[in-house]
This record gives sequence, structure tokens and C-alpha cells, in this order.
Amino acid sequence: MRLLLGTYQAKIIFLLAIFPASLSYTLWCSEIVENLAAMAAKFERSSPDLYKFPEVGWEIVDPKFFQRYEIALKGAYNPQTDIPWEFVRPEQYNEEELVAVRYYWSRLALAEYILVLADSKALQVAIVQGYPTEIKQAVVMHLRDEWAHTNMTSEYSRRLGGIILTPTVLEKHKKFFDERLADLEVRLHPTFMRFSFGELTENIAWFGPMRSVKDLVSSAIYNHIYVDEMRHGRTNWEWSTKGVGIGIGKVTEEDRNKAAALIPYGEKARRGWLIFGYLDLPPEEQEFHIACFRLAKELGHTAFDAPQFLKAYDEQAKEYEKLLGELGIHAQED
Repeated sequence: MRLLLGTYQAKIIFLLAIFPASLSYTLWCSEIVENLAAMAAKFERSSPDLYKFPEVGWEIVDPKFFQRYEIALKGAYNPQTDIPWEFVRPEQYNEEELVAVRYYWSRLALAEYILVLADSKALQVAIVQGYPTEIKQAVVMHLRDEWAHTNMTSEYSRRLGGIILTPTVLEKHKKFFDERLADLEVRLHPTFMRFSFGELTENIAWFGPMRSVKDLVSSAIYNHIYVDEMRHGRTNWEWSTKGVGIGIGKVTEEDRNKAAALIPYGEKARRGWLIFGYLDLPPEEQEFHIACFRLAKELGHTAFDAPQFLKAYDEQAKEYEKLLGELGIHAQED
């Protein structure tokens, strides 16, 4: 019993001894907290709007966007391992043939790369402006796919000897990209409506038929592009023409009108210099383009020569112009 009393007495003496120090520590902590609160208020007042994070939108207004890309993730491919690169044999071609196929794949790679850069900006805009979750997800997946396309097409050109592009093609693509960036700074909808029209048309007109070309590497690349672009076109079309139900995802009449102005511009560019276009190139570059595409077709890298590319696109575009007309959007050129 005396031992227990002695223990309790010792504890009481210890607590009495440390109480003043404990009280001082508590008061000090309280002062620090008050100081931190004052400092935080000061910092918040001085923080520029640029660094204020956008509102998080957790809601999913349109589940089909997510469902489509969940399927895409399950069927994802690796450009490094899922293309039969072992069949690339530059030695089977003469010098002119190598130039032709290198140029052909370089043109497609450049077009894909411009989309990568535009999608990168679109993703930033979607995040900063607080677009719905499924729109951000759609742009992320679009970016991933276009980067895979860029990897495949540019790698094929490199394995054949290297990238070949003419000066005017590079200059016009740079100007086009700068203009698209300016569009994306304002709203995503008009640019994506233009993407939806172009991608649907290109995919049906070009990449569908080209899946059966005789060159095995080319065929494998087109198969992957076709599946991806069909998904992009459908998603962009649904978003652009109907909109995601509410809020910032809704397509306005102003957006539709701006898209109507953008689509003819894109169609003219496709004939003139964009992707496989050539009609607005200088005579020497036109001659080079036509000769390269003719050889690329003969060698089984594509299903079309230069004029046939434009004809196939124009024929398919008429079908989608009818659909746009039903929506009150006129895509045909004046």
C-alpha cells in the first residue's frame, strides 16, 4: 500500500513540475496558429488569379464518353511492339522509291503531330476553364491516340531513311497550328466540330480502304489509326452537335456559327497542303508530291495516288455535308 501511495505521489509531483512548461507550450502553439492564420490570409490576398486552381467537376454528365474510352483502354496497343517492324526492309527499294515512301510517311506524320500539339493545348484549356470530366477524359485519350499515330508514322519514315518535307508544307502547317491555338484559347467546341467533320470523312474515305494495302507495316498502322479515328470522330461529332447536357459543355449557337466558318477553311486546306493536299504548293513541290504518291501507291504503302486522295475525300465529305445541313450548319464552300 505504501508503495502504491508513493507511486501516486511521485506522479502528482511530476505533473505539478511540468505544468508551467506545458501551459507555456500550449500558449506558444496557440500564438503560432494565430500567426499562421494571419500569414495565410496575407498570402491569399497576394496570390494572382493565374495560380488559383479551377473548380473540380466530379460529375459525369454523359456516361457514354467514359464508356467508349474505357473500351479503348482495354484495347490499347503499343506502337513499339505491336507493329511488325521486322518487315521494314529499305534495301528492297531503289533511291527514288525510298524518297517517295519516306516523303509519304513524313506527310502523314506531320499531320498527326500537329494534332498532338493542338490536343495538348485543348487539354490545358479544358482543365483551366473547368470543362466536364468526360470532356477532359475525351481530350486526354485523343491526345494519347494521336501521339501513338505520330510515333508509328514518323518511325516508319525514319526506318526507311529519315523524314523528308518540303519548305512550303512546313511553313503552312506552322501557320495553321498558330491559328488553331488562337481558336482554342477561346472555346473548344468550334475546333472540335471541325475535327469531327474532318476525322469522320478522312477515316471512311482513306484509312478504311488503306487497311488492305499489300505492305504489311503500312496495313498494321492503318488498322490502328482507323479504329482510333472512328472513335474520335463519333465522340467529337456527338459532343459538337448535341453537347454534353449542361453548363460549359453545352454547344451554343455562337459555337455552331463559328464551326460553320471553320469547316470550309479546313476543307480548302486539305486540298491545298494539309495532310495529303498539294494544290496550293509551288509547281516544283507539286511535281515532287505527285511523283512520290504515285510511287508510294505502286509500292503498296497507300491505296491512292495524289489526285485520288482528294477525290475520295470530296466524295465522302458530301455525305457529311448533308448531315451538317440538317443541323443548320453549311460546310460547303462558297
